Amino acid sequence: KGPTGASVASVTSQDVDAGLEPNGFRIIG
Repeated sequence: KGPTGASVASVTSQDVDAGLEPNGFRIIG
């Protein structure tokens, strides 16, 4: 799951599980 503007801007529990830090920055592309 690559980084997209929508996923980076909208942090949901699914996005966090997909590889985001709790603050909302993606650490896994």
